[in-house]
Amino acid sequence: MKAFLYTVLISFAFSVSPAFAAEWTKLGAKDVNFKAEIDTIKVGASEGTFSAIKLDVNRGGIVMYDIVVTFGNGETFSPNTRLKFSKGSLSRTIDLPGTARVIKKVKFVYKSQGKKRNKKNKARVLLFGKKVGMGASSNAHPDFPGWKHIGSRKVSPKGEKDTISVKEDGKIRSFLFAPTGGAIEVYDIVVHFGNGERFSPKTRLKFGAKSTSRNIDLPGKSRRVLKIDFYYKSNSKDAKIHVFGKN
Repeated sequence: MKAFLYTVLISFAFSVSPAFAAEWTKLGAKDVNFKAEIDTIKVGASEGTFSAIKLDVNRGGIVMYDIVVTFGNGETFSPNTRLKFSKGSLSRTIDLPGTARVIKKVKFVYKSQGKKRNKKNKARVLLFGKKVGMGASSNAHPDFPGWKHIGSRKVSPKGEKDTISVKEDGKIRSFLFAPTGGAIEVYDIVVHFGNGERFSPKTRLKFGAKSTSRNIDLPGKSRRVLKIDFYYKSNSKDAKIHVFGKN
């Protein structure tokens, strides 16, 4: 039988202070059902990468028997814990494995507490993620060590061309695309370097919602990239392309 660490949480009127908001991001919320035992809060890659999570419960009490975190690459993590929430309580910090992870969703198994079961007493679970610091791992790709996130762009089902402005000041030797939210087909890519030169690799990329491109090497040594133009087709209104670079 799986062993659980039973944690009793201190009840208090939780409000997001400036210090808390500077370190933690609200990723989602779920009004739990008195009859349901399993619920899920969906997150997604567009929220960024995180090193830890916290759960806040208000309006009612619940006992949370299990938590399953699903990461962007499909891996799962289930912290060995059991949490008892009274109204207005906040969990301890739950550290995630690795340095910076994209969270796809968080599933929790629970039982509502309290005798008065009406709408006012229905508990709400809020999920917070701890922002990764501005160190070397702050923009790390969770599945490819050494790669950093250098830009992203949400595409349009009607669009044919878009541009990703590169937000990093450092130089890179190669890059890759990692779409989320829907399928995309990229017909052409034009990389604009800091010295005004351009590079267009001969490639045509077809992505599913969870796939990544091959590594695209840049000519020469490390290059400063200003922006990347890409020509594409997509039928998804939620599709987004992320670019990761490596020196």
